[in-house]
Amino acid sequence: MEDDRLKILYIAGLGRSGSTILGAILGQIEGFFFVGEFRAIGEPGRLSQRLCGCRARLSECGFWKRVLHATDGEDGDAGLSVMRRARQLTRTFHLPLMFLPGGTRWLATRLGRDRDHLAALYGTIRRHAGCRIIIDSSKMPIYGALLGQVPGLEVYTILLVRDSRAVAYSWSKKEPVVDGPPGQLRKRYAPAGSAIRWALWNLAGEALARSTPGRSMLLRYEDFIDAPHEAVDRILTFLDENTSASPVRERTPELRPHHTVGGSRVRFHVGPVELRLDNEWTERMARAHRRLVTALTWAGLKRYGYPTNGIGKTGLVRPRGILYS
Repeated sequence: MEDDRLKILYIAGLGRSGSTILGAILGQIEGFFFVGEFRAIGEPGRLSQRLCGCRARLSECGFWKRVLHATDGEDGDAGLSVMRRARQLTRTFHLPLMFLPGGTRWLATRLGRDRDHLAALYGTIRRHAGCRIIIDSSKMPIYGALLGQVPGLEVYTILLVRDSRAVAYSWSKKEPVVDGPPGQLRKRYAPAGSAIRWALWNLAGEALARSTPGRSMLLRYEDFIDAPHEAVDRILTFLDENTSASPVRERTPELRPHHTVGGSRVRFHVGPVELRLDNEWTERMARAHRRLVTALTWAGLKRYGYPTNGIGKTGLVRPRGILYS
């Protein structure tokens, strides 16, 4: 029955675009449950080596132990097995399938009967969390497309974009993995690599959005930070939810613990968090790198309403040619 379908709010886009803080804020709403980058649970060693947003090791978190135990049934580790397969089928080199007729349907056939296990896993999360909407910030567009092929799931997509130069600068910084072994650093990319990934992932995100007409919207990180209350109201309207449920009234919303599988360090924050624009790149990014990233992402910058002078001046305009909500 239609009423039995589970709403998934899927945040798509390239990493370092603010998906974790957006998901954490939306997760404060009654009936919403934020799982973070759920696709990452299929990563080898994730359960035993990394932390849940509640700061317990994922393998020891009471919530995830209950979910995985309830999903496993006779198969032993059905929940983890399907997520490992789903992760293997939705890597960056699979993104071109987003642009081929029937590409994502073909991918779903590769998952086979595990689609039912995937539906059961999300359904188990809903049951144990007592929610009606699950927020998944896995970001990988083709994983979102795969979820759209799963019976019983109704996927709503937010394509979250951020200025390509800010994203490239963030990916170039040397930062520790907050919940990893001592000394482990987060993955880094050179400016050209980040620019190419930004263009590809956002194009794939648009393909995902077009595959769910009426259930997709574009949101710029800068607009969200500039006017968070308006952005959250827009999302709630998009989901046909009451805007009075918004947890954002001021620029410093309160965050409570979440059972998140992955995401930025914000997922461990509890208490008030100040929403302010991270614009460090405008002062510290090398001019040559800014120009390179601007040149490689020029079309996307224009399309999403960003200035294309490459020197970090502000001046956002309305996105051009974006037909979805």
